[in-house]
Amino acid sequence: MSIQRRLFVALVVVLAISAVIGGVLTYFHALTKVRTEMEAAIAVGTHVVQNAVDDNEELTNPRRRLRLVVADFDGDRHLLASLISEGGTLLARSTPLEPDDPAPEWFLRLVGGQPITVYPDLPPSVAGNNRIVLQSSPINEVAEVWSDAKLNAATLIVFCVVLIVLAYWTLLHALRPIESVCTALTRVGRGDYSARLKEPVPLELESLRKGFNAMTERLTEMELANRSLTKQVVNLQEEERAQIARDLHDEVGPFLFATGADATMIRQFLTNASYADARVRAEAIIESVRHMQRHLRTILTRLRPGMLSDVGLEQAVHGLVEFWRARRPGIEFTEAIFVPTLGRNVDDVAFRLIQESLSNAVRHAQPSAIHVSVSAREDTAYVEVKDNGIGFSRSDQTMGFGISGMRERVTAAGGTFDARDRSDGRGTVVTAKIPISPNADGDHLELRMTETADEAATG
Repeated sequence: MSIQRRLFVALVVVLAISAVIGGVLTYFHALTKVRTEMEAAIAVGTHVVQNAVDDNEELTNPRRRLRLVVADFDGDRHLLASLISEGGTLLARSTPLEPDDPAPEWFLRLVGGQPITVYPDLPPSVAGNNRIVLQSSPINEVAEVWSDAKLNAATLIVFCVVLIVLAYWTLLHALRPIESVCTALTRVGRGDYSARLKEPVPLELESLRKGFNAMTERLTEMELANRSLTKQVVNLQEEERAQIARDLHDEVGPFLFATGADATMIRQFLTNASYADARVRAEAIIESVRHMQRHLRTILTRLRPGMLSDVGLEQAVHGLVEFWRARRPGIEFTEAIFVPTLGRNVDDVAFRLIQESLSNAVRHAQPSAIHVSVSAREDTAYVEVKDNGIGFSRSDQTMGFGISGMRERVTAAGGTFDARDRSDGRGTVVTAKIPISPNADGDHLELRMTETADEAATG
């Protein structure tokens, strides 16, 4: 059952209970009122009868006097007077007042109660063998109670109807913002972060409105950031593919061609029995293969940070620096790697940070020197890449995409990231502080390169 229906049903139940209690109290009050009026009427009637016969001047016709006394009660609202002979014969009876709006018979029996009957004392000289009987008649009093009951019932019904309608309207409008929240949450669940809760809302829901709107605004910002990061990843992937294609074409291609040419020459030398010349060509092929192995290992290091678990952070960074040193001989690269490894997860974050920073510096900052350092103190790793280029603020704005990715990666690892111009105004410095887990794996990795590893790298 909905909250609105629960509150509505609870209100109806409370009103019904209140009506029942009010009806019971009204009933007992009516009983008391009718009984009190009847007793008072009997007392007054008895006094009237006794005063009317307390006169000895008309003793010549006492029965006529008694008839006149009975006639005095004609039109009385509460009493019925009767004159009865000694044998029980009814000699005279008064005519009570008929109510304009008599109560139903069931209501009269319910409220009127048992009639009160009295026999007023009469002087023997007047009464003789006759007597006057006074009996209460609650018809008119019950009619008044009935009229009041109908008015009260009508008032109560109107009050309840107005209250129920007002409560229903109030609940409807009070709960409408909650329906708006549910609708907005449904839209958010479907990926529509433009949903907003508009004013006005009840004061109790104002904090909910502000919190919801702040949440959707933050989700909108995160969605835009994710789109930018996705675009950045796609662009970086395309750039990486193009760079790898150039590397393979420039570095591996010539050596493959030379290897093929040397193999052709060896076949000719063997045909002519020129074994010395064939041996020279074979040595050249071996040297070409080694060069291609080293180059492919460098490319695999860039493509597969998982190799960090094999070579360690120090060797991986060294390979990355050697890669750029071979392609940018005009830039002086220096390294200060004080730890061989920081653990698999931290190694991955640090390597990616250094990789992106070197790429940004070489492509955008126009430096003549780049320095890379990695150190660890207590449970924190410190990574720094600085150059003496044109500075972060004047570099190509496309650097912002790479910096966003680095910041996201470091933040996800629980660290802090900063990229700014150097204090002396000569270049850029990128720093990161990354927490090291106490049980980080790979802390005691033995760093060695074997022929098997060489074969796996080329494989």
